[in-house]
Amino acid sequence: MTSFSSIEDQNFWNILFHLEEIRKPVDLVSFLRKNEINRDEFYLFYEKSHFYGLAIDLRPKNEEFLLMPLSWRRDYGDILLQNNGHRELIKDIQAASKDGRVCEFKFLDQSKKKVRPWRVVLSQNLYKVISEDVQTKQLITIDMNEVEDIEFQEFDYRSLYSRFEIEEYINALRHIDGSDQRLVLKVEYGFEIPPISNLIFLGHPYSTTNQYGELIWAASVEKSLYLFDWLYSMRDNIEILEPSDLRDEFEEFCQKRKNVA
Repeated sequence: MTSFSSIEDQNFWNILFHLEEIRKPVDLVSFLRKNEINRDEFYLFYEKSHFYGLAIDLRPKNEEFLLMPLSWRRDYGDILLQNNGHRELIKDIQAASKDGRVCEFKFLDQSKKKVRPWRVVLSQNLYKVISEDVQTKQLITIDMNEVEDIEFQEFDYRSLYSRFEIEEYINALRHIDGSDQRLVLKVEYGFEIPPISNLIFLGHPYSTTNQYGELIWAASVEKSLYLFDWLYSMRDNIEILEPSDLRDEFEEFCQKRKNVA
């Protein structure tokens, strides 16, 4: 069972069809008006697009937004999971999250808990599942290192939370842990930032263009090998402006890569 009705599903594909026709930036208001799409339909589409690896790029423009052409996220998540003992379980959890299915987690201490999984994230290089407890209706975090097995179940469950509330919950966890930093990049003119896996934390992303046409991109991130791998893939086209400690560590990372090569 999915968490979207058949009408919403039809709206999703209709909006996607119109988005695929975009070849240059367009005002969101103009796009909605031209294709007779109301804002509620678009925001439902925006919420569901996360499940399909769809990167919807909305950039602030005056008091409105500029809608950029589509870009599909490459299957980077599988690369991160290749050498992970929980690989198959995590893939199944991601599928359950997409479909809104309930799972019963069995832990190493033999306790059990039924949850609606929302998101798998990397935190301090560990895989964790952001979930909604079916009984208490509270959001909880499950460490995959404590999981023995998972049973995927089929029954109706109506969640109390939206995708946006889940993202805010993740942001709040990072803030409490003190594990996130505000990464600011300067990206050379004409270079397109490669997609990043949704397993990697990326909070409150924002981008703007300076007077030289360079992109100034910022987001809250957590330092990890995977983040550095992503930065390394575009090292010749970016400059890390902040924070300075992350910039220094990344330079050391690049030097080690160079020495190995």
